[in-house]
Amino acid sequence: DQWSTGPNSPWISRPNNYKEFFNTQVTAINSVSVNASSDKATGRFSYTNQNTPTGILPNTDQKENIFNTSFTLTPSDRLTLEANFSYLSKISKNIPVTGYSGAGVDFGGWTEREFDTKFLEEQYSKKGNVSMWPNVDNYYYYYHNLNGLNRNRGFGNITTTYKITNWLSAMVRGGVDFYTEKRKSITQSGTKSNVNKGQGGQFNQTDIFTKEENLDFILNVDKKFGDIRIDGLAGANYRDNVYNSSSLAASNLTVPDLYTISNVKGTPSTSMFDSEKKTNSVFAAANASYKDFLFLGVTARNDWSSTLPPDNRSFFYPSASVGFVITDALKISSNILSFAKIRASLAKVGGDTDPYQLSRTYSASSFNAISLFAPTGTLPPADLKPQETKSYEIGANVRLLQNRLSLDVTYYDQTTVNQIISVATSTTTGYTGMKLNAGEIENKGIEVMFSAKMLENRSGLNWDINVNWAKNKNVVNELYAGLQSYQISAGFGGAKTLGIPGQDWGTIWGLPFVRDAKSGKIVVGNDGVPISTNVAKNFGTVTPDWIGGINNSFRYKNISLSFLVDMKMGGKFFSTTAWHSYPTGSFAVTTANKVRETGLIVDAVKEDGSPNDKRVSAQDYFGGAWVWNNHEYSILDGSYVKLREVIIGYNINVKKIHWLTRLNVSVFGRNLAILYRDKSTAQYGLDPEVGLGGGDSGVGFENFQVPTTRNLGFKLSVGF
Repeated sequence: DQWSTGPNSPWISRPNNYKEFFNTQVTAINSVSVNASSDKATGRFSYTNQNTPTGILPNTDQKENIFNTSFTLTPSDRLTLEANFSYLSKISKNIPVTGYSGAGVDFGGWTEREFDTKFLEEQYSKKGNVSMWPNVDNYYYYYHNLNGLNRNRGFGNITTTYKITNWLSAMVRGGVDFYTEKRKSITQSGTKSNVNKGQGGQFNQTDIFTKEENLDFILNVDKKFGDIRIDGLAGANYRDNVYNSSSLAASNLTVPDLYTISNVKGTPSTSMFDSEKKTNSVFAAANASYKDFLFLGVTARNDWSSTLPPDNRSFFYPSASVGFVITDALKISSNILSFAKIRASLAKVGGDTDPYQLSRTYSASSFNAISLFAPTGTLPPADLKPQETKSYEIGANVRLLQNRLSLDVTYYDQTTVNQIISVATSTTTGYTGMKLNAGEIENKGIEVMFSAKMLENRSGLNWDINVNWAKNKNVVNELYAGLQSYQISAGFGGAKTLGIPGQDWGTIWGLPFVRDAKSGKIVVGNDGVPISTNVAKNFGTVTPDWIGGINNSFRYKNISLSFLVDMKMGGKFFSTTAWHSYPTGSFAVTTANKVRETGLIVDAVKEDGSPNDKRVSAQDYFGGAWVWNNHEYSILDGSYVKLREVIIGYNINVKKIHWLTRLNVSVFGRNLAILYRDKSTAQYGLDPEVGLGGGDSGVGFENFQVPTTRNLGFKLSVGF
């Protein structure tokens, strides 16, 4: 086998060949801050540098510089001026590529276990390239096919506050948040990725600019009337969001590996997108308290959004809350019951959509120097309304034994109506989808927080424990008339998450095994392998049954120790890695019980219901065509228990060093270990916490994840 270590290389298993491809990443973080103050002014400046010269993947890196500055001026007792600004610069010559086109698929899917990764690395270092299928680009790719990123971001605000009276003040605040980002990806000529795409190489470059501006005017009130205290505010906000992007790409280059658009061979690909969204708002809030045991609060806000039709552009949303401290109201003084409070609230929140959804827009292209315009594939909504979320919440907080034990419980229920979503439509309409107010989704659940001072001793051992637990139920109550479901996300290979009336939000649908109605066993054909079906099945929801965590903190004199364990139980996800585990033959599941030597008889029944007695080879079973028409064996359980964080610190006594105020050293570890995961996930070595992409579209899917990292670090903190 010449693909491993050259001609006549031994046919042996190399159990660490996946692991050896990845590096131990080292990140250095340095931070310094300076504070100064006087009677009329205070100021602060800080700088943080974070440098990762090599990531876990070869030739990946990241550098980040962060500058923060703020100051406060009080030229008079009535006038206060505040300003803060932050600047961030992030640069990477090569960010990791994940998913099916990244390292995960190469070393998590298709690479044979006899392949010698170190030999590949050595060949690259000697020759600058290697031509060994299927790993031809694994090292060369990361050193020459680069994905560069350069982002510069700035954000801050200036605030002026004038105290009109001792109970009334006025504030004007202006703020901005913007960033520019340049992304450039190159594919070098002669690499595997360049095959059938021309011989000169390719590149694409995207430039992005985004900016959000806010301007606020607020009146603040804080006044007492005997036992009653009232504080509140009233104001207005103007917000402007701008987004611009432009990109250009060359599918072939005249001079190989000269990555400039003037070197394009043929016609370059170009695109641009500009958008702007404006919102005007007025708002008010008031809080009243009576003898610090009865608390009432109300808020009101009205927005006018440029993304909604003129008749529906305005939407109003209020809230109200009440809190009652039982122990203070009833003057309870007890060593057992230290504090007791109940609370409740009602709220409504409005929402709009993205810009340019109301009109029929066109995309431009060209053919033979002729401009072409194509309409959007989404039918514009006729009378789009703002979506609304109505919620209520009740809760209680009880502290016992002089505040050594504390329990906080909250129950909530929130319903989103007129949800703005895109749904598929028949192509006979001339469109592939339409945007409308289509859904009502209800979220309800309970959250519990418990804390305890297990040991308390100023000169001895102290032990604090905090426990949190939460359960959420997310249900699609109804959809637009006649709409049976809507697609939340599509995964690799045809699996998808759907929203269906009466069912949990985010149910995973895919193709199952065909099972016998009486026994429930898998049905096989005459060839002894499972038969296929095109009728999809609901495999469960992506929402976990519950989540929780336990944090323990210990202190003994100058030594501190804390560790956090968190967990998630339940929730399904579709794994592209698992889906490929059968046909690639790279996973242990395809070697269990000496199946490659002896074959197997599937624990199943034939189509007539009789027991299966047909022995098939591992190739016919795991490499059969049926595996690509089945998702059931790739639906995994997302449960886990993790040792999330451990921190050990020591405060060095600096009383005798007059120019030092603080000196602390600590070591820490984060994401240290997966203490438990379901066997369906563990057999593939997957971290069930990792999803695909961001937002709703990535929930419930895994696509050849790059291994998650365990972070170990040392920190030195010095105060002057």
